[in-house]
Amino acid sequence: MLFNSRSHRDTMHALANYAAAGSFSSNVAWAQDGSANILKDKKDGEDAVIIVVGKVVKDRVYCGPVGNWSTDNRWGSLKTAKYTFSIGKPDDEHFARDFEAAFKMLGKLQSNIAVSTKREHLLLGEGEKVHNIRFTANVFEERPVVCSP
Repeated sequence: MLFNSRSHRDTMHALANYAAAGSFSSNVAWAQDGSANILKDKKDGEDAVIIVVGKVVKDRVYCGPVGNWSTDNRWGSLKTAKYTFSIGKPDDEHFARDFEAAFKMLGKLQSNIAVSTKREHLLLGEGEKVHNIRFTANVFEERPVVCSP
């Protein structure tokens, strides 16, 4: 059976957390989380889970000390090292349109909360022809107890 992207896309639009769906923005809201803001699901108040269909940009996959990781020593600390990757517009025409819609929606959401015009961590290429979305995750996680072998 062949993959029917149009049918799958239509199914995705029925999901409340699909960023390209017209109803997406009415399902989320910003909330204070310590000194930061985080996108929350209006229905249950949990952290929002957002679905975006994209294509991983092969020359934008990194693992290492990205961001503000350099501290007091000569080589720096890897305490805040992150994995990073970016996604761009997928090859499929239906999902490509959805990716652009999701990018614009995320841009609007970001504009609602941003305090400066310097926004270079999530949406790459805002206002330009090529749009990418960057994701990061911590490499290391602090544990209260060290695991024994």
